[in-house]
Amino acid sequence: MSHLSLLPTGRRSGALVLAVAAAVAVAGPTAAASSAAPAASNVVVDGHARFEVLTPTLVRLEYAGDDRFTDGATFNVPARNLPVPAFTTDVAGGFREIHTAGLTLRYQENSGPFTRTNTSVQLTSTDVTAAPEFPSYCVFDTPCQAENGLLGGSKTQ
Repeated sequence: MSHLSLLPTGRRSGALVLAVAAAVAVAGPTAAASSAAPAASNVVVDGHARFEVLTPTLVRLEYAGDDRFTDGATFNVPARNLPVPAFTTDVAGGFREIHTAGLTLRYQENSGPFTRTNTSVQLTSTDVTAAPEFPSYCVFDTPCQAENGLLGGSKTQ
């Protein structure tokens, strides 16, 4: 069984970590063919969006309209001193595509912060495509990052 989780990193710029974990090892064909050369760095910047390929199934996404990206620790990757995984990146049909052995991430160029309409992930092992939710706020009395919380309501004991 596979799951997709998006974790805000605690900055208003919209940093997210996209984790795709498969219970079964990824086997078979590698990422989709691409004319792009293998990457020398794990960072891909496309306009105001930055992608850090941490493993074949873990990509950190960050959108910063002011281009001031954050390199702070996140819950599931406190230190990002991992070796650069094999991946390629290119632009096809107006979408930035990042291909690893485990997934293909697509982001529509110049479309603003990540949404379910401009960002998707296709798992290599299952061919399942996810259009993840990117919450912009949390309702009262639910766990979330502090900067995403909305004040209001009350809870009586």
